[in-house]
Amino acid sequence: MGAVNRDNQGIAGFERYIDTQDVAVLQQIGLARGRELAPKEMSIDINVQHALYAELADAMIRYQAIAAAGVIMDVKSGEILALVSLPDFDPNRPETALEPYEGVKGARINRISAGTFELGSIFKTISFAGALDSGLVKITDEFDATNPVRFGRFSISDYRGKKRVLSMPEIYKYSSNIGTIKMMQTMGKENYRAFLTKIGFDDELSIELPEITTSSIPKNFSDVGAATAAFGHGLAITPMHMVAAVAGIVNDGNFVPPTLFKRTVEQATKLYRPIISPQTSATMRYLLRLNALEGSGRKANGIADGYRFGGKTGTADKVVDGRYDTSKTFASFASAFPLDDPQYAMVVIVDEPQKENEQRGTTAGWNAGMVSGRIVKRIAPMLGIIPNFDENIDLELVPLELRALTNN
Repeated sequence: MGAVNRDNQGIAGFERYIDTQDVAVLQQIGLARGRELAPKEMSIDINVQHALYAELADAMIRYQAIAAAGVIMDVKSGEILALVSLPDFDPNRPETALEPYEGVKGARINRISAGTFELGSIFKTISFAGALDSGLVKITDEFDATNPVRFGRFSISDYRGKKRVLSMPEIYKYSSNIGTIKMMQTMGKENYRAFLTKIGFDDELSIELPEITTSSIPKNFSDVGAATAAFGHGLAITPMHMVAAVAGIVNDGNFVPPTLFKRTVEQATKLYRPIISPQTSATMRYLLRLNALEGSGRKANGIADGYRFGGKTGTADKVVDGRYDTSKTFASFASAFPLDDPQYAMVVIVDEPQKENEQRGTTAGWNAGMVSGRIVKRIAPMLGIIPNFDENIDLELVPLELRALTNN
Protein backbone atom coordinates (compact mmCIF):
# COMPACT_ATOMS: atom_id res chain seq x y z
CA MET A 1 0.00 0.00 0.00
CA GLY A 2 2.88 2.39 0.69
CA ALA A 3 2.52 5.29 3.12
CA VAL A 4 1.05 8.75 3.61
CA ASN A 5 2.34 11.85 5.40
CA ARG A 6 0.68 13.80 8.18
CA ASP A 7 -1.57 15.54 5.66
CA ASN A 8 -2.73 12.16 4.32
CA GLN A 9 -0.84 12.67 1.07
CA GLY A 10 0.66 9.59 -0.51
CA ILE A 11 4.45 9.51 -0.28
CA ALA A 12 5.21 5.91 -1.25
CA GLY A 13 3.78 2.85 -2.97
CA PHE A 14 0.21 2.59 -4.23
CA GLU A 15 -0.86 5.50 -2.00
CA ARG A 16 1.52 7.85 -3.80
CA TYR A 17 0.52 6.55 -7.22
CA ILE A 18 -3.19 7.04 -6.53
CA ASP A 19 -2.68 10.50 -5.04
CA THR A 20 -0.55 11.57 -8.00
CA GLN A 21 -3.13 10.32 -10.49
CA ASP A 22 -6.05 11.91 -8.64
CA VAL A 23 -4.32 15.29 -8.41
CA ALA A 24 -3.59 15.17 -12.14
CA VAL A 25 -7.24 14.44 -12.90
CA LEU A 26 -8.46 17.24 -10.64
CA GLN A 27 -6.04 19.71 -12.19
CA GLN A 28 -7.22 18.76 -15.68
CA ILE A 29 -10.82 19.55 -14.79
CA GLY A 30 -9.93 22.61 -12.75
CA LEU A 31 -11.04 21.41 -9.32
CA ALA A 32 -9.35 21.90 -5.99
CA ARG A 33 -7.57 19.13 -4.16
CA GLY A 34 -9.78 17.21 -1.75
CA ARG A 35 -12.69 16.64 -4.10
CA GLU A 36 -13.88 13.05 -3.71
CA LEU A 37 -13.18 10.77 -6.64
CA ALA A 38 -14.41 7.27 -7.37
CA PRO A 39 -12.89 4.65 -5.04
CA LYS A 40 -10.09 2.52 -6.45
CA GLU A 41 -10.32 -1.25 -6.03
CA MET A 42 -7.02 -3.08 -5.81
CA SER A 43 -6.41 -6.51 -7.27
CA ILE A 44 -4.67 -7.68 -4.06
CA ASP A 45 -6.37 -10.68 -2.45
CA ILE A 46 -5.93 -10.11 1.29
CA ASN A 47 -5.93 -13.83 2.09
CA VAL A 48 -3.33 -14.64 -0.56
CA GLN A 49 -1.30 -11.61 0.52
CA HIS A 50 -1.32 -12.82 4.12
CA ALA A 51 -0.20 -16.32 3.11
CA LEU A 52 2.63 -14.96 0.96
CA TYR A 53 3.76 -12.63 3.75
CA ALA A 54 3.68 -15.40 6.36
CA GLU A 55 5.70 -17.84 4.25
CA LEU A 56 8.31 -15.24 3.30
CA ALA A 57 8.64 -14.11 6.92
CA ASP A 58 9.15 -17.76 7.84
CA ALA A 59 11.79 -18.08 5.09
CA MET A 60 13.75 -15.14 6.49
CA ILE A 61 14.03 -16.99 9.81
CA ARG A 62 14.27 -20.55 8.48
CA TYR A 63 17.12 -19.75 6.06
CA GLN A 64 18.68 -16.82 8.01
CA ALA A 65 18.28 -14.74 4.84
CA ILE A 66 18.95 -11.01 4.57
CA ALA A 67 15.83 -10.55 2.40
CA ALA A 68 12.94 -12.40 0.79
CA ALA A 69 10.26 -11.34 -1.66
CA GLY A 70 7.51 -12.73 -3.84
CA VAL A 71 4.80 -11.81 -6.32
CA ILE A 72 1.76 -13.74 -7.59
CA MET A 73 0.03 -12.80 -10.85
CA ASP A 74 -3.14 -13.94 -12.60
CA VAL A 75 -1.82 -15.03 -16.01
CA LYS A 76 -5.05 -14.22 -17.85
CA SER A 77 -6.02 -10.85 -16.38
CA GLY A 78 -2.61 -9.57 -15.31
CA GLU A 79 -3.91 -8.82 -11.82
CA ILE A 80 -1.33 -8.92 -9.03
CA LEU A 81 -2.92 -10.97 -6.24
CA ALA A 82 -0.06 -10.57 -3.76
CA LEU A 83 3.24 -8.73 -3.52
CA VAL A 84 5.59 -8.85 -0.54
CA SER A 85 9.13 -7.63 -0.02
CA LEU A 86 10.95 -8.20 3.26
CA PRO A 87 12.41 -6.59 5.29
CA ASP A 88 9.61 -4.04 5.23
CA PHE A 89 8.79 -1.05 7.43
CA ASP A 90 6.07 0.34 9.68
CA PRO A 91 3.75 2.50 7.50
CA ASN A 92 2.65 4.32 10.66
CA ARG A 93 6.26 5.47 10.91
CA PRO A 94 7.33 6.15 7.31
CA GLU A 95 10.83 7.18 8.41
CA THR A 96 11.53 3.53 9.26
CA ALA A 97 11.71 2.85 5.51
CA LEU A 98 15.15 4.48 5.59
CA GLU A 99 16.46 2.49 8.54
CA PRO A 100 19.21 -0.05 7.78
CA TYR A 101 18.43 -3.74 8.22
CA GLU A 102 21.21 -5.60 10.00
CA GLY A 103 23.54 -2.77 9.06
CA VAL A 104 22.59 -2.73 5.36
CA LYS A 105 21.39 0.64 4.06
CA GLY A 106 18.56 0.63 1.51
CA ALA A 107 17.53 -2.88 2.53
CA ARG A 108 13.83 -2.02 2.80
CA ILE A 109 13.17 -1.32 -0.89
CA ASN A 110 10.45 -3.07 -2.86
CA ARG A 111 12.61 -5.77 -4.42
CA ILE A 112 9.87 -6.91 -6.78
CA SER A 113 9.54 -3.69 -8.78
CA ALA A 114 12.48 -1.52 -7.70
CA GLY A 115 15.28 -4.10 -7.52
CA THR A 116 17.17 -5.68 -10.40
CA PHE A 117 18.99 -8.97 -9.96
CA GLU A 118 20.97 -11.56 -11.83
CA LEU A 119 18.32 -14.25 -11.48
CA GLY A 120 20.41 -17.24 -12.49
CA SER A 121 18.92 -20.37 -14.00
CA ILE A 122 15.27 -19.34 -13.82
CA PHE A 123 16.32 -17.35 -16.89
CA LYS A 124 16.67 -20.63 -18.77
CA THR A 125 12.87 -20.62 -19.04
CA ILE A 126 13.22 -17.45 -21.13
CA SER A 127 16.06 -18.90 -23.20
CA PHE A 128 14.16 -22.10 -23.94
CA ALA A 129 11.02 -20.19 -24.91
CA GLY A 130 12.98 -18.00 -27.32
CA ALA A 131 14.96 -20.83 -28.87
CA LEU A 132 11.95 -23.10 -29.36
CA ASP A 133 9.82 -20.28 -30.75
CA SER A 134 12.52 -19.30 -33.24
CA GLY A 135 11.98 -22.58 -35.08
CA LEU A 136 15.74 -23.07 -35.19
CA VAL A 137 15.65 -25.39 -32.18
CA LYS A 138 13.21 -28.26 -31.63
CA ILE A 139 12.18 -30.05 -28.44
CA THR A 140 13.52 -33.28 -29.98
CA ASP A 141 17.03 -31.84 -30.47
CA GLU A 142 20.07 -32.97 -28.54
CA PHE A 143 23.26 -31.10 -27.57
CA ASP A 144 26.63 -32.39 -26.40
CA ALA A 145 27.27 -31.36 -22.79
CA THR A 146 30.32 -33.57 -22.33
CA ASN A 147 32.90 -30.80 -22.10
CA PRO A 148 32.85 -27.17 -20.86
CA VAL A 149 32.22 -24.38 -23.37
CA ARG A 150 35.37 -22.29 -23.82
CA PHE A 151 35.78 -18.64 -24.74
CA GLY A 152 39.51 -17.92 -24.85
CA ARG A 153 40.78 -18.36 -21.29
CA PHE A 154 37.24 -18.61 -19.90
CA SER A 155 35.32 -21.86 -19.64
CA ILE A 156 31.73 -22.51 -18.57
CA SER A 157 30.76 -25.86 -17.10
CA ASP A 158 27.73 -27.50 -15.48
CA TYR A 159 26.95 -27.85 -11.80
CA ARG A 160 27.00 -31.63 -11.27
CA GLY A 161 27.07 -32.12 -15.03
CA LYS A 162 26.13 -35.40 -16.72
CA LYS A 163 29.09 -35.15 -19.15
CA ARG A 164 27.19 -36.61 -22.10
CA VAL A 165 24.83 -35.70 -24.90
CA LEU A 166 21.58 -34.32 -23.44
CA SER A 167 18.12 -34.06 -24.93
CA MET A 168 16.30 -30.72 -24.68
CA PRO A 169 14.13 -31.88 -21.75
CA GLU A 170 17.27 -33.15 -19.99
CA ILE A 171 19.05 -29.83 -20.49
CA TYR A 172 16.14 -28.13 -18.75
CA LYS A 173 15.62 -30.54 -15.86
CA TYR A 174 19.35 -30.94 -15.19
CA SER A 175 19.80 -27.15 -15.65
CA SER A 176 22.75 -27.64 -17.99
CA ASN A 177 24.61 -24.40 -18.69
CA ILE A 178 26.51 -26.08 -21.50
CA GLY A 179 23.39 -27.36 -23.23
CA THR A 180 21.61 -24.03 -22.79
CA ILE A 181 24.54 -22.12 -24.31
CA LYS A 182 24.67 -24.43 -27.33
CA MET A 183 20.91 -24.14 -27.75
CA MET A 184 21.20 -20.33 -27.69
CA GLN A 185 24.08 -20.41 -30.16
CA THR A 186 21.94 -22.43 -32.55
CA MET A 187 19.26 -19.74 -32.22
CA GLY A 188 21.89 -17.00 -32.72
CA LYS A 189 22.90 -14.31 -30.24
CA GLU A 190 21.24 -11.51 -32.27
CA ASN A 191 17.95 -13.43 -32.37
CA TYR A 192 18.29 -14.13 -28.66
CA ARG A 193 18.84 -10.47 -27.80
CA ALA A 194 15.85 -9.50 -29.96
CA PHE A 195 13.69 -12.00 -28.06
CA LEU A 196 14.55 -10.36 -24.73
CA THR A 197 13.18 -7.13 -26.19
CA LYS A 198 10.10 -8.89 -27.54
CA ILE A 199 9.29 -10.43 -24.18
CA GLY A 200 9.33 -7.00 -22.52
CA PHE A 201 12.60 -6.90 -20.62
CA ASP A 202 13.67 -3.59 -22.19
CA ASP A 203 10.35 -1.91 -21.37
CA GLU A 204 9.68 0.18 -18.30
CA LEU A 205 7.33 -1.54 -15.88
CA SER A 206 3.70 -0.56 -16.36
CA ILE A 207 2.74 -1.43 -12.78
CA GLU A 208 0.97 1.26 -10.72
CA LEU A 209 3.85 1.96 -8.37
CA PRO A 210 6.29 4.89 -8.29
CA GLU A 211 9.10 2.61 -7.08
CA ILE A 212 10.11 0.99 -10.36
CA THR A 213 13.33 0.51 -12.25
CA THR A 214 14.45 -0.74 -15.64
CA SER A 215 16.40 -3.82 -16.58
CA SER A 216 20.14 -3.80 -17.06
CA ILE A 217 20.82 -5.73 -20.28
CA PRO A 218 23.63 -5.00 -22.77
CA LYS A 219 22.26 -3.63 -26.05
CA ASN A 220 24.50 -5.99 -27.96
CA PHE A 221 25.86 -9.32 -26.79
CA SER A 222 29.41 -10.51 -27.23
CA ASP A 223 29.81 -14.25 -27.67
CA VAL A 224 30.59 -14.78 -24.00
CA GLY A 225 27.98 -12.21 -22.92
CA ALA A 226 25.26 -14.06 -24.82
CA ALA A 227 26.44 -17.35 -23.34
CA THR A 228 26.25 -16.18 -19.73
CA ALA A 229 22.95 -14.35 -20.36
CA ALA A 230 21.43 -17.63 -21.57
CA PHE A 231 21.65 -18.96 -18.00
CA GLY A 232 20.87 -15.70 -16.23
CA HIS A 233 24.23 -14.04 -15.57
CA GLY A 234 25.61 -10.74 -16.84
CA LEU A 235 22.18 -9.11 -17.00
CA ALA A 236 19.73 -7.97 -14.36
CA ILE A 237 15.94 -7.62 -14.41
CA THR A 238 13.21 -7.02 -11.86
CA PRO A 239 11.22 -9.95 -10.47
CA MET A 240 8.11 -8.14 -11.76
CA HIS A 241 9.45 -8.33 -15.32
CA MET A 242 10.11 -12.01 -14.74
CA VAL A 243 6.67 -12.92 -13.40
CA ALA A 244 5.00 -11.09 -16.32
CA ALA A 245 7.18 -12.99 -18.78
CA VAL A 246 6.39 -16.35 -17.17
CA ALA A 247 2.69 -15.49 -17.22
CA GLY A 248 2.87 -14.79 -20.94
CA ILE A 249 4.89 -17.92 -21.62
CA VAL A 250 2.30 -20.23 -20.01
CA ASN A 251 -0.78 -18.28 -21.17
CA ASP A 252 -0.64 -19.52 -24.79
CA GLY A 253 2.05 -16.93 -25.46
CA ASN A 254 -0.03 -13.83 -24.62
CA PHE A 255 1.84 -11.17 -22.67
CA VAL A 256 -0.42 -9.01 -20.50
CA PRO A 257 0.83 -6.01 -18.50
CA PRO A 258 0.63 -6.58 -14.73
CA THR A 259 -1.72 -4.35 -12.75
CA LEU A 260 -2.65 -3.58 -9.14
CA PHE A 261 -6.17 -2.60 -10.20
CA LYS A 262 -9.07 -4.97 -10.68
CA ARG A 263 -9.24 -6.06 -14.34
CA THR A 264 -11.50 -8.60 -16.03
CA VAL A 265 -10.16 -11.15 -18.50
CA GLU A 266 -12.27 -9.47 -21.18
CA GLN A 267 -10.53 -6.16 -20.47
CA ALA A 268 -7.14 -7.88 -20.37
CA THR A 269 -7.49 -9.63 -23.74
CA LYS A 270 -7.58 -6.22 -25.42
CA LEU A 271 -4.08 -5.64 -24.04
CA TYR A 272 -2.66 -9.05 -25.03
CA ARG A 273 0.55 -9.02 -27.06
CA PRO A 274 1.80 -12.29 -28.57
CA ILE A 275 5.36 -13.18 -27.54
CA ILE A 276 5.49 -16.88 -28.44
CA SER A 277 3.19 -19.26 -30.30
CA PRO A 278 0.55 -21.35 -28.51
CA GLN A 279 2.54 -24.46 -29.50
CA THR A 280 5.72 -23.13 -27.86
CA SER A 281 3.66 -22.19 -24.80
CA ALA A 282 2.37 -25.76 -24.53
CA THR A 283 5.93 -27.10 -24.75
CA MET A 284 7.07 -24.71 -22.02
CA ARG A 285 4.25 -25.84 -19.74
CA TYR A 286 5.52 -29.39 -20.20
CA LEU A 287 9.09 -28.38 -19.33
CA LEU A 288 8.04 -26.48 -16.21
CA ARG A 289 6.05 -29.46 -15.02
CA LEU A 290 8.87 -31.87 -15.92
CA ASN A 291 11.27 -29.94 -13.71
CA ALA A 292 8.83 -30.27 -10.82
CA LEU A 293 8.49 -34.00 -11.34
CA GLU A 294 12.10 -34.92 -12.12
CA GLY A 295 14.34 -31.87 -11.70
CA SER A 296 15.22 -29.21 -9.16
CA GLY A 297 11.56 -28.50 -8.39
CA ARG A 298 10.88 -31.94 -6.90
CA LYS A 299 10.96 -30.75 -3.30
CA ALA A 300 8.55 -27.91 -4.09
CA ASN A 301 6.22 -30.25 -5.95
CA GLY A 302 6.27 -32.70 -3.06
CA ILE A 303 4.88 -29.98 -0.81
CA ALA A 304 2.29 -28.76 -3.34
CA ASP A 305 1.40 -32.23 -4.61
CA GLY A 306 -1.85 -32.40 -6.57
CA TYR A 307 -1.89 -28.80 -7.78
CA ARG A 308 -0.01 -29.49 -11.06
CA PHE A 309 2.67 -27.04 -10.05
CA GLY A 310 5.90 -26.48 -11.97
CA GLY A 311 8.81 -24.08 -12.18
CA LYS A 312 12.52 -23.46 -12.53
CA THR A 313 15.10 -22.81 -9.83
CA GLY A 314 17.90 -20.28 -10.02
CA THR A 315 20.96 -20.02 -7.77
CA ALA A 316 23.28 -17.15 -8.65
CA ASP A 317 26.51 -16.06 -6.99
CA LYS A 318 26.24 -12.43 -5.91
CA VAL A 319 28.57 -9.72 -7.14
CA VAL A 320 30.59 -8.18 -4.29
CA ASP A 321 33.11 -5.42 -5.08
CA GLY A 322 32.94 -6.24 -8.77
CA ARG A 323 33.56 -9.98 -8.38
CA TYR A 324 31.33 -13.00 -7.97
CA ASP A 325 31.39 -14.19 -4.37
CA THR A 326 30.65 -17.93 -4.17
CA SER A 327 29.88 -17.62 -0.44
CA LYS A 328 26.88 -15.33 -1.09
CA THR A 329 24.05 -16.65 -3.24
CA PHE A 330 20.77 -15.29 -4.56
CA ALA A 331 18.08 -17.96 -4.85
CA SER A 332 14.92 -17.72 -6.93
CA PHE A 333 12.05 -19.85 -8.19
CA ALA A 334 9.77 -18.90 -11.11
CA SER A 335 6.66 -21.04 -11.38
CA ALA A 336 3.08 -21.42 -12.57
CA PHE A 337 0.06 -23.52 -11.59
CA PRO A 338 -2.02 -25.51 -12.41
CA LEU A 339 -0.10 -26.31 -15.59
CA ASP A 340 -2.92 -28.25 -17.24
CA ASP A 341 -4.87 -24.96 -17.25
CA PRO A 342 -2.55 -22.14 -16.11
CA GLN A 343 -4.10 -19.57 -13.80
CA TYR A 344 -1.26 -18.09 -11.77
CA ALA A 345 2.43 -17.28 -12.12
CA MET A 346 4.76 -16.64 -9.19
CA VAL A 347 8.33 -15.55 -8.55
CA VAL A 348 9.94 -16.02 -5.13
CA ILE A 349 13.42 -14.81 -4.17
CA VAL A 350 15.53 -15.51 -1.08
CA ASP A 351 18.67 -13.42 -0.66
CA GLU A 352 21.74 -15.08 0.87
CA PRO A 353 19.98 -18.16 2.25
CA GLN A 354 21.79 -20.45 4.67
CA LYS A 355 21.28 -24.19 5.15
CA GLU A 356 18.12 -24.99 7.08
CA ASN A 357 20.06 -27.81 8.69
CA GLU A 358 23.15 -29.90 7.97
CA GLN A 359 21.18 -32.37 5.83
CA ARG A 360 20.06 -29.64 3.40
CA GLY A 361 21.77 -27.35 0.92
CA THR A 362 21.78 -23.69 -0.08
CA THR A 363 20.76 -24.03 -3.74
CA ALA A 364 17.33 -22.68 -4.67
CA GLY A 365 15.56 -26.03 -4.61
CA TRP A 366 16.16 -26.16 -0.86
CA ASN A 367 14.82 -22.66 -0.12
CA ALA A 368 13.07 -20.53 -2.78
CA GLY A 369 11.61 -23.69 -4.32
CA MET A 370 10.32 -25.12 -1.05
CA VAL A 371 8.92 -21.73 -0.03
CA SER A 372 7.03 -21.65 -3.33
CA GLY A 373 5.64 -25.12 -2.65
CA ARG A 374 4.41 -24.04 0.78
CA ILE A 375 2.77 -20.95 -0.70
CA VAL A 376 0.95 -22.94 -3.38
CA LYS A 377 -0.24 -25.49 -0.81
CA ARG A 378 -1.77 -22.64 1.22
CA ILE A 379 -3.27 -20.48 -1.52
CA ALA A 380 -4.48 -23.01 -4.10
CA PRO A 381 -7.55 -23.98 -2.01
CA MET A 382 -8.31 -20.27 -1.45
CA LEU A 383 -8.26 -19.77 -5.22
CA GLY A 384 -10.61 -22.66 -5.90
CA ILE A 385 -8.02 -25.04 -7.33
CA ILE A 386 -8.93 -28.63 -6.51
CA PRO A 387 -6.08 -31.13 -6.06
CA ASN A 388 -5.96 -33.83 -8.71
CA PHE A 389 -3.52 -36.76 -8.61
CA ASP A 390 -4.43 -38.30 -11.98
CA GLU A 391 -1.12 -39.15 -13.68
CA ASN A 392 -2.77 -38.82 -17.10
CA ILE A 393 -2.80 -35.05 -16.62
CA ASP A 394 0.99 -34.95 -16.72
CA LEU A 395 1.14 -37.39 -19.63
CA GLU A 396 -1.13 -35.12 -21.66
CA LEU A 397 1.37 -32.27 -21.22
CA VAL A 398 4.07 -34.22 -23.08
CA PRO A 399 4.49 -32.85 -26.65
CA LEU A 400 3.39 -35.19 -29.44
CA GLU A 401 6.91 -35.20 -30.91
CA LEU A 402 8.32 -36.65 -27.68
CA ARG A 403 5.51 -39.17 -27.39
CA ALA A 404 6.37 -40.39 -30.88
CA LEU A 405 10.02 -40.87 -29.89
CA THR A 406 8.99 -42.82 -26.80
CA ASN A 407 6.65 -45.03 -28.79
CA ASN A 408 9.41 -45.77 -31.29
